[in-house]
Amino acid sequence: MSEEFYTAEEVADYLKISSQTVRAWIRTKKIEAVKFGRAWRITKRELQRISAEGVAEDTDESEASNG
Repeated sequence: MSEEFYTAEEVADYLKISSQTVRAWIRTKKIEAVKFGRAWRITKRELQRISAEGVAEDTDESEASNG
């Protein structure tokens, strides 16, 4: 059984958000993604999860003050 994968742009279009936001979520590990070569892909299962549950926001403000 093969898994379906989506690009950051496809996920962004589906969620009606910026692809930069999707890439930021990948970078900060708020959503799971798999790297194929230089490109990141999001599984259908992960897209369904974030559609249903949303993406958890950071509650740790120490990260914001470290920069």
